[in-house]
Amino acid sequence: VTWDYWVLDHDEAYTWFISADPTFERLFIYTREVPTAAQRERLTERARALGYDVSRLEFPAQPPR
Repeated sequence: VTWDYWVLDHDEAYTWFISADPTFERLFIYTREVPTAAQRERLTERARALGYDVSRLEFPAQPPR
């Protein structure tokens, strides 16, 4: 499976990045560690500032580490 995507934003240390497909139909927030609620909110705000409809984001439960 292949698809085109853009990296829209990232941390200098590459601890997280935000990517989307060129049509902005799909947006993904990737983090190395499970983000805290505050980190998730900051990343959501960054996605909103990029023009993405963040009401469509889903945050599945993550297993504890």
